[in-house]
Amino acid sequence: MNSLSTANRASAAITGIALLLVVSVTLASVVAVGSDQLQAIPSSYACQDTTASTGGRTDNSVSSSLPAHQASNVALSLTVSETMIALTHEAGPSLRLAMVDMHISVNQEPLLHQPPIPFFAAKGFRSGPYGPFNSASDGIWSVGEQGAIRIAGTNSPQPLPGRFIDITIRYRGCVIGEIGATIRR
Repeated sequence: MNSLSTANRASAAITGIALLLVVSVTLASVVAVGSDQLQAIPSSYACQDTTASTGGRTDNSVSSSLPAHQASNVALSLTVSETMIALTHEAGPSLRLAMVDMHISVNQEPLLHQPPIPFFAAKGFRSGPYGPFNSASDGIWSVGEQGAIRIAGTNSPQPLPGRFIDITIRYRGCVIGEIGATIRR
């Protein structure tokens, strides 16, 4: 006769699944940090702004059905190599780049010139950013897409190896993500 009842076997399976989930999340975090690619999964940022105004810029020709507070469910990953900054949209809703502002700091000092997203040529940045950050893109940043920009020598402070770079992303004026990494060669 079997000493384990059906109820005991079911609770053991649930406990095993929960333990496997915890181990998987922990392992994924360790791998992301070890590969010098950090993933930011922002918590709920309090933001009441749902207008189309972003960072002093108003674009009434672009509308979005995505309220700013829903964009806080976006997950990003960052790779930094000398002057190149690459951000990948890992999860969450697609974003209209006309409503996105990016603020970059090196060792907690803001860049003299911040990137207007999207752009082709901008002061302080090399021309022709990659992916959705390029003004020739469709203007939508979707899951799986990577955008990359290169900081020019005319911008300061310079992103030298060993320094820390911080990036804050705003959508419709609301902070939806903050991510950072140490600059590598």
